[in-house]
Amino acid sequence: MSDPSKPFSDNDDLLLPPRLAADLTSLYRTTAVPAAVDQAICAQARYHLARSRRIQIWRRVGGGIAAAALLAIGLKVAVFNDGHGLQPSASAPTAESGRQASAPAAPPANVRLAAEDIDRNGVVNVLDAFTVARGIKSHHTDPLWDVNHDGVVDQQDVDLIARTAVRVKGGVQ
Repeated sequence: MSDPSKPFSDNDDLLLPPRLAADLTSLYRTTAVPAAVDQAICAQARYHLARSRRIQIWRRVGGGIAAAALLAIGLKVAVFNDGHGLQPSASAPTAESGRQASAPAAPPANVRLAAEDIDRNGVVNVLDAFTVARGIKSHHTDPLWDVNHDGVVDQQDVDLIARTAVRVKGGVQ
């Protein structure tokens, strides 16, 4: 090593000291995994991966079935309502035909109906608000739908019915 530009020469011995070589070997030694253990681990991994794929497929199939069921229900509603969707009122004529919509089943005689119960089924729900909103949009409203008694059936009536439908008993009003 007489030339500083060449730190190593071809003749230099580049071997590690034996003790350092032994310590490094023991520190980074890899042990062989028996073939049976390796195969068992691979089999478990394949089973888990296949199970995950099966679950994923069933979720997709289930989602497709649910979508088809919803579509079938929507078509059934449209067909049974003669393609007119939800009717605005049991007593209001429809826009196209001027005929009366069929009346819903009447609640028991001893039940006092709220003014917000537009379809008179004994329950104030979001469908009552939806019925009024659809009636406003199609310009077919009933004076009985004026639940806030301001003389006009408008969005304020829809909002009041919706608030009544989702009101939580015992909660802050």
